[in-house]
Amino acid sequence: ALYRDELLDMEKQDSNFSVVFALTRDTPRRPGDHARRIDEAIVRDALARLPAAPKHTFVCGSNPFANAAADAAIAAGIPASEIRTERYGA
Repeated sequence: ALYRDELLDMEKQDSNFSVVFALTRDTPRRPGDHARRIDEAIVRDALARLPAAPKHTFVCGSNPFANAAADAAIAAGIPASEIRTERYGA
């Protein structure tokens, strides 16, 4: 996966950084990662790991992914005004 190793290295080096993977084409290798498309439950799980609610939420991906991720974030309680999306492709 793109940048997986870099993100895992960042997590090892910085106790204030955590990454959660939602994998649709691979089996999760770590407890706490998910084997399905992003949904409200995954977002809620990730939010529960944070010491406080995020001030900003960034979503980047294809239109269908950005829509699903932003909708899941809103359903998990993140205000729409705090979500920024960057979309590409179909």
